[in-house]
Amino acid sequence: MRKGSFSSFSDVLAHWADVAPAQTAYHFVQNDVVTPMDYSTLARAVAGTAEELRRHARPGDRVLVMPAPGSRFVTAFLAALHCGVVAVPAYPPSTPKHLARLRAMTIDAAPVAVVAEAGALALLPADDPVFDGLTRIEAADLVDGRGSDAWAPADAELAFLQYTSGSTSAPKGVMVTHRNLVHNEALIAAQMGITPESTILSWLPPYHDMGLVGGVLQPLFSGCPGVLTPTMEFLQQPMRWLRLISRFRATVSGGPDFAFELCARRYRPDRDDDLDLSSWQVAFTGSEPIRPSTLETFGDRFADRGFRRAAWFPCYGLAETTLFVSGGPVPAEPVVDEDGHVGCGAVSDALPVRVVGEDGVPVPDGTVGEIVVGGESTSPGYWPDRPADTVALPGEGAFLRTGDLGVLRDGELYVTGRLKDVLIIRGRNHYPQDVESCAERSHDLVRPHGVIAFAEQDRLVVVAEVFHRRDPDALAAAKAAIRAAVAQELGLHVHTVTPVRAMTLPRTANGKLQRRECRRRFLAGEFVEVGT
Repeated sequence: MRKGSFSSFSDVLAHWADVAPAQTAYHFVQNDVVTPMDYSTLARAVAGTAEELRRHARPGDRVLVMPAPGSRFVTAFLAALHCGVVAVPAYPPSTPKHLARLRAMTIDAAPVAVVAEAGALALLPADDPVFDGLTRIEAADLVDGRGSDAWAPADAELAFLQYTSGSTSAPKGVMVTHRNLVHNEALIAAQMGITPESTILSWLPPYHDMGLVGGVLQPLFSGCPGVLTPTMEFLQQPMRWLRLISRFRATVSGGPDFAFELCARRYRPDRDDDLDLSSWQVAFTGSEPIRPSTLETFGDRFADRGFRRAAWFPCYGLAETTLFVSGGPVPAEPVVDEDGHVGCGAVSDALPVRVVGEDGVPVPDGTVGEIVVGGESTSPGYWPDRPADTVALPGEGAFLRTGDLGVLRDGELYVTGRLKDVLIIRGRNHYPQDVESCAERSHDLVRPHGVIAFAEQDRLVVVAEVFHRRDPDALAAAKAAIRAAVAQELGLHVHTVTPVRAMTLPRTANGKLQRRECRRRFLAGEFVEVGT
């Protein structure tokens, strides 16, 4: 069976369990302990778990899937796909914020059951009617490696609900079909040049598109080993990521821009003298603005450890297209346009991408407009029956409106910003990320990836996380530096600068800064300014 003939991930797993049963599907790594799982073991565990899920849910029912990252999550998610229930991957509720998001998702998706660790199940309030009716299934009771050898996947169109990150709006359940999923995985494999000889390593959260579709499912789709480690392993010690790449000779790995910037800052040549990144062929970066300075700094820092600039793979995607839209080819060094925007790779004929004006008509090459996407990776809409926002292009049919601004130039896609985030000051449009990047570079006290800029009544406001200092003179100098840098580089007057403590700014579960929520909190007086 070839990749092109897969119709679902049940087909994918059945194929590899048949042709390479003893081959390692995943290495699960936690606290330096490695637990491998081969295709045969995985297939039996998925079949057994699917049997148990069938006792609590019928095909088409929604089931919350939120075991901790690792084998239990992978098995439970694949089992849901296998037995025809609609998986709803969700972060375990470790904080009140996570619980509130989970509650909103549960109201929207109306699941019949939840699969989670015992500790996470205990955090679901028993007296809350939203959670009270759910059948609670402990993940430890499901993943025992035993299961029927029978392989009879349910016939279902909808695979899972992928709730949006909420970086620009309230989370919505993107409906991802089996057809969407297989098509997008094939596109990823083609653009990244992934083969069974590749090794894909991921620390990204498995509950959302990049970590789930790219980190968990792409290795299985392509028949190559996947190395999965919990996100906290990276957040606690970022250099663990690069050490695992070196240890497993990983060829494909990546994450948001901040992850590369963080590793560049934490790298100590004397401590990491045995680091070898020469196996790294695809270093994908996406999910947030890609900064030329990060590519340059990281590339310079790790060149002597075998990292090659041609490994960079800037890419663009969104939940509504399953994951991937553009990126590649490989190997190729990244390109940066005259405005400082990093090219997000070539667009593929398999996933048509256009840039349109306000009237919905495609604009000439090199002109900024809204990015719209067609093709089989594009979701049919939001759960339960909300259609996606589309535009009809003459002779081409409906295209998804992404809400992102961009430019197509010689087949390369450049993402320039979000429509809803554009700053309108004195009648002129400005991109907030330009202000934010400028502010971050202005003073050592300002934390990288810790600045949000927005406009309020034609006035520019900057809220910046700062490293802890009690010196009022240093804070005053940082505020003055932000104003001076933005004025000098962008010709803009910053009306208000508010320094706040680290990790104060609102972020999504994926770490994206939320500009509109920041603006709301600022206007509500919820931020406590450092030094006051």
